[in-house]
Amino acid sequence: MCGKGLFSCEHAESRRRTLESEPGSDRQLLWLRSFIDAARSRDEVAFEAEINALAGNGLLIHTDDTAGRLFDMAGHFGSLGGDERVYMCGPKPMLKAGMDAARKLGWARDRLSFELFYSVAAAAPTPQPVSDGSFEVVLRSSGKSFRIPPEKSILDVLVAAGVDALFDCQRGECGVCQVGVVEGIPDHKDVILSARERAENKVMQICISRAKSPRLVLDL
Repeated sequence: MCGKGLFSCEHAESRRRTLESEPGSDRQLLWLRSFIDAARSRDEVAFEAEINALAGNGLLIHTDDTAGRLFDMAGHFGSLGGDERVYMCGPKPMLKAGMDAARKLGWARDRLSFELFYSVAAAAPTPQPVSDGSFEVVLRSSGKSFRIPPEKSILDVLVAAGVDALFDCQRGECGVCQVGVVEGIPDHKDVILSARERAENKVMQICISRAKSPRLVLDL
């Protein structure tokens, strides 16, 4: 598994940090005071000696086969103090569990930072830039209509108009900006949807994907 190492750990000296991770993301440990490595089994825990040397007593290793369950993301997040930030890297299901837990706890959007891991054997394609051609986007909840110009993303236009849309990476990698597609055909340019999800055209990442049809109705 690999990631791009895009975390920015600000004010590390003044706050305790926790990092939820799957193997392969030890590069940021010098900035962190605690590290949780969650894996399916012990033999999937990578760089254990190196991580332990950096994190020391701050290292917690969780393996599903030993614990008999997945790591309790919601429980751990709930145990953290109000000023503790979480830096998380792993595959899409793990990130989704973390984002869901953070939302349910009412965390501020910038309290959880994350990076998607993908398989080197099936490396994710490079997200494509905004393409030529404008199209219309309609929000189902309000009926409001927006014209998306060639040089801007759907997310750009909605945020500028004051729409409270969730987003994070703005590269089509994290899934935070994903919305349901009620009508129309999206032009998928992200790196996280499966081939089946792309073919179904039921969801899209509005930070980078566009439209193959003249009009999209989104579940917003």
